[in-house]
Amino acid sequence: MRVGEEGQTMRIRIILVALWLSQVFSVGSHAQETNPNELYNFCSRFPLNPKCQGVDISPALENLAGELVDCSLALGDFQEFQKCKVLVTNEELTVYIEYGPGSKKMNFPLSRVFAIKYSEWQRVIRQPNQAQRQILSSSSEMEIGLTVAASETQKNRSNFLRLNSSASFGRKILRAIASTPKAAPKQQLQSLMASANGSSSPAQLRQSSPQVKRLLETNECIGCDLRGASLEGVELEQANLEGANLQGVNLQQADLKGAYLVGANLQGAILTEADLSEAILVYASMEQAELDEIKLRGANLEGASLKDANLSGANLNSKGRKITYLLRADLTNANLSNSSLEGVNFLRANLQGSNLEGANLSEIAQDRTLRFGKTPVHNRTVLNQANLSNANLRGTNLQSAQLTEANLRGADLSQANLKRANLSRAILSEARLINADLRGVDLSNAQLSNSNLEGSNLCGVEMPDGSISQQGC
Repeated sequence: MRVGEEGQTMRIRIILVALWLSQVFSVGSHAQETNPNELYNFCSRFPLNPKCQGVDISPALENLAGELVDCSLALGDFQEFQKCKVLVTNEELTVYIEYGPGSKKMNFPLSRVFAIKYSEWQRVIRQPNQAQRQILSSSSEMEIGLTVAASETQKNRSNFLRLNSSASFGRKILRAIASTPKAAPKQQLQSLMASANGSSSPAQLRQSSPQVKRLLETNECIGCDLRGASLEGVELEQANLEGANLQGVNLQQADLKGAYLVGANLQGAILTEADLSEAILVYASMEQAELDEIKLRGANLEGASLKDANLSGANLNSKGRKITYLLRADLTNANLSNSSLEGVNFLRANLQGSNLEGANLSEIAQDRTLRFGKTPVHNRTVLNQANLSNANLRGTNLQSAQLTEANLRGADLSQANLKRANLSRAILSEARLINADLRGVDLSNAQLSNSNLEGSNLCGVEMPDGSISQQGC
C-alpha cells in the first residue's frame, strides 16, 4: 500500500514540475501580453530563457546616476508624469524612465531642439509680522520640443519632453541647449514635416470624408489635409494633428484641450468659443483666424503666427502654474480687446498695431533665465502702435518694451516696470502710472495730459519737451 502511495505522490510531483516548466517557457511567448513587472521579474530569474532574448534587464532607477526628476512625453509611451533620472551633456539628454522594477533608457540629441517652454517657481514662507520672505526651494518646469525620426508606430516628426526639476538643474539644461549648434528651429521643423507629409489638393470635406472619419475614430490625423471640413462642436481632446492643414475649418465650440498642433495650418479657421487649453501650437499658423471667446489657458504658442486674428474676449489667463506661452509669437494687428491675458508670457512677441482695448495684462510673466545661442533674451515685446486704451497693465513687466505711438489712454500702469521702454509719441493721457518704474524711458513727444505719475521713478527719463528728468535719481 505504501509503495502505491509513493508512486502516486511521485506522479503528482512530475505533473506539477511539468506544469511549472510549461509556464516558464510560455511566459516569453506572451511577452506582449505580459506587463513590464512580470516580464522583468521572470527574465531576472531566467535570463537564459530563449523567450527572454532582446529583453533589456536594466538596473533599477535608484542604482543609476543622474538628477531625479519628474518627466513625461507629450506623445509616446509615458504621457503621464513619472520618476526619471536625467544626465545632461553639451550634446544630449539621457533620460532613464522607471520601467517595472528596472528602467528604460532614452537619448535626446540637443541639436534637435526646436522649442523651449520654461518657468521657475519659488516655494516661500512668510512669518507673521515679518516683511521678509524665506525661500524654501526653487523648482522649474520645462517643455523641450525635439524633432524625431518617424517610425511605423510613431508617425510624428516632433515630440515634447516635459521635465519638473530643481531650478538649478533646469538652468543647467538651458545652458546646455544654448551652447549646442543647431539649425534654425522653425525651418528645421517645417522641412521635416514637408518631406514627411508631401502635398495634397484642396478639398471640401464633411464628416463623411475618409480623413475626417479617421480623425474622429482614432483622434489623430498627422499631416492630413482637412481644408473646408465642418467639425463644429467635436470632441478632440488630446488629438494629434501635427502638421495638419486645417485652413478655413469650422471648429467652433470644439474641445481641443491638450491637442498636439505643432506646425498646423489654421489660417482663417473658425475657433470661436473653442477650448484649446494646454494645447501645443508651436509654430502654428493662425493668421486671420476667428478666435473670439477662445480658451487658450496654458497653451504653448511659441513662434506661432496670429497676424490679423480676432481674439476679442479670449481667455489666455495664466493664473496658477498654467503659463500661456507666446514667446516670439506674431500678433501683428490682432484683436485682443477685452481679453484676459493675466500672467501671459509675451517675451519678444510682436503686437504691433494690435488692439488690446480693455484687456487685462496684469502680472505678465517673463523668463529671465531663458537664453538662445549665447545672447541673453531680454524683454523686447513689440507693441508699437498697439491700442492699449483702458487696458489693465498693473504690475506688468514691460522693461525695454517697444511702445512707440501706442495708445495707452486711460490704461492702468501702476507699479509697472517700464525701465528703458520706448514710449515716444505714445498717448498716455489719463493713464495711471502710480509708483511705476520709468527709469530711462523715452517719452519724447508723448501725450501725458491728466496722467497720474504719483510716486513714479523718472530718473533719466526723456520728457515730452526733450528735457531729461532727474526725479528719483
